[in-house]
Amino acid sequence: MKAVEPRGDARPEWEFLHELVFNVTGHDGFVSIEGLFNQMAREIPSFNALTWSALGDAGKAVPL
Repeated sequence: MKAVEPRGDARPEWEFLHELVFNVTGHDGFVSIEGLFNQMAREIPSFNALTWSALGDAGKAVPL
């Protein structure tokens, strides 16, 4: 959840991550923060049981 609207040409962090991944790997894997989270949930064992919609406003605790 963003606290304020970005000024000028500012972009959310996930857009920079998307651009970095695309430039390094050529894969266009996600186009939203939800897509990024869902990709992490598929690939990172600690996130496997989580979904973007289940996070809610408070998030979820995951074992490390």
